Amino acid sequence: MIAHVCASTGWTWDYVADNLDLPRIGHLNEYWREHPPVHILVASYMGIKPSAGPVQSETDEAEAIGMLGGGELSEDEFNALLKAKGII
Repeated sequence: MIAHVCASTGWTWDYVADNLDLPRIGHLNEYWREHPPVHILVASYMGIKPSAGPVQSETDEAEAIGMLGGGELSEDEFNALLKAKGII
């Protein structure tokens, strides 16, 4: 998720991890569904198809949010989660 935001915006990994939460990333993804980032458009134009792999669905996101207590994470909780998953 963070890698996609970095590739789409040019932001650094640390900036995304420090400044975006799941709802904001969700809103960016909604926008990008209607207005794809340039690298997605170029890949499509060139006929490059994404590799088949796991796709996170809204159900997966809802399940993850439920497992985390169903509310918003504090910055410390979010960072702890990212560290636990080896993302940062």
